Amino acid sequence: MHSSILGFADGKPAKFTIDPARPRSVISEAFLFRNDFNPVLDASGCNRYAATLSVPSLGGYYTSSHFQLLCYIGHDADVVLGADWLTQCRPTMSANAFGRPAPESVSALPDGHTWMADGMRFSALWDLSDG
Repeated sequence: MHSSILGFADGKPAKFTIDPARPRSVISEAFLFRNDFNPVLDASGCNRYAATLSVPSLGGYYTSSHFQLLCYIGHDADVVLGADWLTQCRPTMSANAFGRPAPESVSALPDGHTWMADGMRFSALWDLSDG
């Protein structure tokens, strides 16, 4: 079972799936090509994309900017948030949504990750489901 939410990847609407069993977060190749985003080939020969992800939570949103590995995603998600993102941001779940983080959690976010209070930005985008 995976929860899904709608957010943004580089300003484009994107469906996020949360999968704590996946070690690394990935972004869909199809999503990148559909939006004319250009991945780069890294030194190890892997395609990556420096995406800015906006992930909604209650009362605000997380913003994460770092390279994502490109991957064919076998379901309809555009981005899969894996154990790496979940470990770094440590969001709490509250009624099938990411809860509002405590101030000490926000100040402890690693480089490349922030949380912004903004209850209206994503209010119309919630699409939580299990499946």
